[in-house]
Amino acid sequence: MIDWGNTPPGSTAYVYWPEVKAADVLQLASEIYNTHLLSASDTNTITCKVVKGVTYIPIPSGAGKQFAGLLTVDLPLGVTKGQLFKITVRRLATRRVPTNARITSSQDSAKGRFKSWRYVSGAFEVKIPVTLEETMLPYDENTLAIMKWRFENMATEYRWYPVLKRYISYLSARIDGSGGNAASINPSQTGIPVKIKGPVEYGAYSGKVSEVIYDCFGEFEGFVLWTCCSEKRLFKSREKSIGELVLRACKERLQISIYVHGKDQDEICKLTIHC
Repeated sequence: MIDWGNTPPGSTAYVYWPEVKAADVLQLASEIYNTHLLSASDTNTITCKVVKGVTYIPIPSGAGKQFAGLLTVDLPLGVTKGQLFKITVRRLATRRVPTNARITSSQDSAKGRFKSWRYVSGAFEVKIPVTLEETMLPYDENTLAIMKWRFENMATEYRWYPVLKRYISYLSARIDGSGGNAASINPSQTGIPVKIKGPVEYGAYSGKVSEVIYDCFGEFEGFVLWTCCSEKRLFKSREKSIGELVLRACKERLQISIYVHGKDQDEICKLTIHC
């Protein structure tokens, strides 16, 4: 069960299961659900459109086998820097229990005096932060170097081998599309040094926090700084730790300084609280 959260409807999600045939998943979905939005983009990949709410994808029986997989999401045009989308994936299991605890005979069992109920057997959350290509590129290159090294040192029969192979292909395409050169990045256990272009500190603003801003989901999204010249300036951020710091500064009326870099002067690179 995939809970799309605030992910924009119309996005496209792909679930790659190298050990599962997509046709088997679609057949099982058609047997269980009256309707579904699942399709197959290749032999082992399920495609589904993101909706407002949840999507169910049945898992074929594998005698208790754990399938390795890769979930990717293509967002639509119009998303902006600073947005954060959250997706929650839950593994649901079914258990059959007697409708009456005293029923134990095989005859009663044959009469179908059992009921089924679902429970969550595992879950994980995916966060998709939206940022600029030039910000994302050096970290993607560093990740690619590490993943290439892991891939070279991974046994080909390991169930995660084909998943990592596809992940590297996706990451390489994103690097090339962002102006980098994925082919020139060599495998490295320690990655490559992250280079930050331009000055680290572009300017500083000092004052007191007058407003702490949250979105409709209660997630921190920024704050307003009131400077000594009675000028109000908005700073946007999705970092939880920054939200906790500025909320404390607001409550205790502490003076803080915000250091920014970049031409648009809206990316926080350092925050100082004056005691």
